[in-house]
Amino acid sequence: MAKVNDEILKQLLTLAQKDDRRIIDWPNDWRPHEVNNPDDGQPFTNESAWEFVITLLQDKTAYKEVPQKKPPGAMAYVFRATLSDGWKVYVKVRFSKNRSKIIGRSFHYDEKQKPHD
Repeated sequence: MAKVNDEILKQLLTLAQKDDRRIIDWPNDWRPHEVNNPDDGQPFTNESAWEFVITLLQDKTAYKEVPQKKPPGAMAYVFRATLSDGWKVYVKVRFSKNRSKIIGRSFHYDEKQKPHD
């Protein structure tokens, strides 16, 4: 079930807005270069993908909490968003172990909802 917790979104947003607090963890499915950014017609870059994440957090977009196997007890936050051109994007982020960083785990077209279906 999708939910919104203002405190979690605020904590994630604070980290996402700082370049030195954003990391891409491995293994991951972070592929922004495969997603067309309808704002400029070019593929997303890492920077524009993070800007998109910031927008999701600022807009208080609903998310699904997904428990992670590694590290045990970690929780990821999955956002499914529709771009202005109708394509759907799957985004997953989580906190670092000590909650001092935001980790990008996934950024790609949403395979569960193909665009224009």
